[in-house]
Amino acid sequence: MEPEELSDKFGIEFVDGRDDLDHFLAGHIFDEIIGFVVFIRHRNAPQSGTPVYVDSQVSSNKSIERITKVLSLKQNQINWTRELVKDN
Repeated sequence: MEPEELSDKFGIEFVDGRDDLDHFLAGHIFDEIIGFVVFIRHRNAPQSGTPVYVDSQVSSNKSIERITKVLSLKQNQINWTRELVKDN
């Protein structure tokens, strides 16, 4: 979903910002199980939809399971994931 759809459907408030990549819209929700869920959509990103970021300490599978439940998404609405591993 695009930020406007997320805002309309779930009441997520988005703010304008800018980083080294481009202007963006960013918003967040707090989930009691996985913590903060951040949505950032860069204006000129080539892909559709809005990237979702979660705490790197939460597994990708748990994050996907929780986000799909909270946002009533289907598995095929998630394009790809990447789990970051911290160096010790």
